Amino acid sequence: MKQPGRLHNRAGLSLLEVLVAVTILGFAFVTLFELFSEGLGRASKAEVYTFALISARSIMDETLVKDTLEESSDYDSLDNGYDYEVYVKQVEGKENDKTIVFDVKVNVGWGTGGKVSLSSQKTTYDENETIP
Repeated sequence: MKQPGRLHNRAGLSLLEVLVAVTILGFAFVTLFELFSEGLGRASKAEVYTFALISARSIMDETLVKDTLEESSDYDSLDNGYDYEVYVKQVEGKENDKTIVFDVKVNVGWGTGGKVSLSSQKTTYDENETIP
């Protein structure tokens, strides 16, 4: 016989307890999926920047390895919608100096407005220049 006011030993969970547990698990899964999605987005962005940086470094190396430089600018497209610009400008030097310094700047950009820029300098020696 049941007596009022006494707790009975139950073997199971109430519907309210199950709903609370499912809600908590739902919030946990949604949070994990958002973190995973954000991680994938950042990995994709890092891949785009990495390709642009490697391309810019390669273009810079190709420019700096030339025996002679002269002032110029160049613009072209790379694979996957990347564009690049190369600027070579002679820096003013001292009079009677056989060395010539060039500033080299490389910009690599892509469709979403992103851009990577590298700058360097190259010093050359002009053997034909005579010192008075």
